[in-house]
Amino acid sequence: MRVVLDANVVFAGVGWRGEAHNCLLAMAKRRITVFATLEILEEVRALVAERGNKFKHAPHNLLTWYYDRVKLVEPAPLGKQRSRGERRSLSGVRIGCGSKSDCKPR
Repeated sequence: MRVVLDANVVFAGVGWRGEAHNCLLAMAKRRITVFATLEILEEVRALVAERGNKFKHAPHNLLTWYYDRVKLVEPAPLGKQRSRGERRSLSGVRIGCGSKSDCKPR
């Protein structure tokens, strides 16, 4: 399965052993292929710099592993405007993972 993990899912997955961590486990077991844009990776870096001190263990090894295995993609424009707000490109799809390491869109 191909997925795009939101920066907050990656952040929570490297910091704690909850549902978000199960997404990283599914990635490690090659059950999912994870894609990300540069914007998502920058958001992950910013979150770790800002709030990484809340982790019980240093997240750098797991983050390095994630950065080495994630596949970079360019965001695709949505085309026709879908809302009344400004136009945006699709830079990520929020994903939630259950306790059985099965990922499903939210």
